[in-house]
Amino acid sequence: MWLLSAALFLGLTATYGVSLWMPKIVEKLSSFGVSKVSLIASIPYLVALPMMWLAGWSSDRLGERKWHAAIPRIVAAAALAVCIFTADHVWISVLALSVAAAGFYSAHAGFWPIPNMLLGRAAAATSIGLINTIGSVGGFVGPYAIGYLRDKTGGFGASMLFLSLCSAASGLLVLCVRLPVEQAPQAAEKVE
Repeated sequence: MWLLSAALFLGLTATYGVSLWMPKIVEKLSSFGVSKVSLIASIPYLVALPMMWLAGWSSDRLGERKWHAAIPRIVAAAALAVCIFTADHVWISVLALSVAAAGFYSAHAGFWPIPNMLLGRAAAATSIGLINTIGSVGGFVGPYAIGYLRDKTGGFGASMLFLSLCSAASGLLVLCVRLPVEQAPQAAEKVE
């Protein structure tokens, strides 16, 4: 439960950090006006929408949760790292931010079934509340950290690095969670 809480905290730190600062990031990357910045800042979420659906479908179809929660966060971390080096190329940065947004939101399809797998339905209800409460604090930390780092450095490079590390750590923490191993039907028949 604590690993999942920490993973969600770090994941939401990155998610909300990027989400709430997206228009300002796009404005800094480009010389566009407010209307164009608003339209461009919506692109990552339009990309994320079908990817979330696809991740949920894949996770349910395969019955696999851990990798479906971890890989999108790690991919999002790599995409944020790309943003650090592509500040001079608006459309490459927007593409990287789109990949990051897709990773942030796609990770939830694999993440939220894990507490039920670990604890069962009765205990999972309370644990999900605690995991969500601790994780939601990341929704405060991420935007605050971006603002603080931007003020200290004058740009978004350090902020993107911080959020990239948070997202990568979130994915790696999910991989550390030990899920119960289900016996295959054939193996159970051989034992009997």
